[in-house]
Amino acid sequence: MKISFSRTGSILFSILSAAGCASVSIQRYDVADDNIVDLRSLHQPSVSQLRVGKFTSYKPENSSVPCRMYGPVQLPEDQSFESYIKNALVSELKDAGLYSESAQTELNGHLEMVELNTGEKSGGSMVPGSGGWLIKIKFTMAGDGGSFAVENRRRFLPAFSADKACLQAAQQFVPAVQDVLRQLFNHPSFRKGIQTR
Repeated sequence: MKISFSRTGSILFSILSAAGCASVSIQRYDVADDNIVDLRSLHQPSVSQLRVGKFTSYKPENSSVPCRMYGPVQLPEDQSFESYIKNALVSELKDAGLYSESAQTELNGHLEMVELNTGEKSGGSMVPGSGGWLIKIKFTMAGDGGSFAVENRRRFLPAFSADKACLQAAQQFVPAVQDVLRQLFNHPSFRKGIQTR
């Protein structure tokens, strides 16, 4: 699987001196080559373009998650998680030539969970695979009358120190979103929903 990043070392540490804590910024989204390949493989006369409609969340306008006692892992430009993932989805569809604002088929989403786990310690060492992002999204294809959910857990081995573990968490969020979108694009209900009727 190839994951591309728009800027090397784009994770930014910002010290919030007034609050006495630090924050770690997640980079801007960059489309995954594998996702674009999957979407372009769908190009057939029977496949319609679609637009992305409402994207809501169980925690509206939330733009960060706490990371141990170090500080928050923060989305860029104070985007909310639902806005970040919606924009990521639109970017991938546009790159694949499957997006149109005037499309009759509309895809709506509800973010059901974004959870960060930065690891569990056992005997002073981190448990392998104990860190990770969990993302759950419920999608609805307007006009189709049905809904379906996708869920992805992006695991990583967190560092022992809080600052390095939180940096790892920030670095892993873009791949986590790419993974959950890959699950969406390969879901039978998504593929059925973009078929022309």
